[in-house]
Amino acid sequence: MTEEERQPITKTRSDWHELDRPDVIEALEAGGSAAIAIFLRRVHDGNLRAIRSIDKGRWHLSISWGPQSEKQARKGNVRYPTWDEIADARDKLLPADVEFAMYLPRAGEYVAFHDTTFHLHEHGANEAQRGAALRLQRLIDVGALDAVQATDLRLVIAATLSD
Repeated sequence: MTEEERQPITKTRSDWHELDRPDVIEALEAGGSAAIAIFLRRVHDGNLRAIRSIDKGRWHLSISWGPQSEKQARKGNVRYPTWDEIADARDKLLPADVEFAMYLPRAGEYVAFHDTTFHLHEHGANEAQRGAALRLQRLIDVGALDAVQATDLRLVIAATLSD
């Protein structure tokens, strides 16, 4: 399904705008992030903020909702980004040819620095993993490896590329 074919419940009425926040970018770079960009989109009841980066070689997007004004913040209005808002950010701010997922870790591993933030992480095999898998399959096809050797190599390749 293409972005145009998607039938969101809530129609997008505003665009994402890139923000100039060198302080935030510098802090994220110090933590190992690269290719960082920060975006804002105004919505009917507040603002959506997104931070796009590459972390440990994979794309990452944080998306959160926040109030538009101090008055709104004092009222305690808070919510999560909607599915349509998350999908719009994914479609407009991340590469179209890469799969993304939202992970929900076990309770003991969960970290939430901001109450209204969701994270999209690059998911699936990357080019290096696909290339290694194809080369491995060719070795199996020509009889250069038996099933046990192939399984051992798959485990080594997966462990090496996931670091």
